[in-house]
Amino acid sequence: FKPQIKIMRIILMLTFISIFLLFSCNKHDCPEGYECIDDTCVCPDDKFEGLGMCKSLAENEYFGTVDCIFQDTIFVTFLEREENRYKIQFDNNNSFTTSYIQYIEMMGYDSLYYNNNDGITGSGFLGQRIHDENCCLYASIFGRLTSDNFTGRIEWRENKESILIESCPFEMTR
Repeated sequence: FKPQIKIMRIILMLTFISIFLLFSCNKHDCPEGYECIDDTCVCPDDKFEGLGMCKSLAENEYFGTVDCIFQDTIFVTFLEREENRYKIQFDNNNSFTTSYIQYIEMMGYDSLYYNNNDGITGSGFLGQRIHDENCCLYASIFGRLTSDNFTGRIEWRENKESILIESCPFEMTR
């Protein structure tokens, strides 16, 4: 009878250890960029977390939040500065899209403008949004770029009549 109690204790102890190991992490369990701290995968303070990613910002890359429905975090990199426009790249969870945004050089900052008035659905780099079953939205971006932040708003408009559906402020930092 006593050997059965010992076996039950061993099984119970192994079950407890297995459950503990199942809910704890190690450096191999955490996604890229995250660290295991106190059995939890954590994005370190020197990195930025969003879209399921934890990463350091590249040169000329900005990170921020957007108060839009279906969109909360954006990573954007300014790749090239050309005459009157920047080539920019949006990182949508390692799904990169590239486009151009116009600018006007001002004293101490650049005023940015991407007006999708040609009716291209979803503006390409911000993703497509559907409104009222079969009508699509497109986005325009207006902002202000300095060496350490990019602030402005995204306007989502209905494709047919250009009716403003949502205007979302954003603030991105380096």
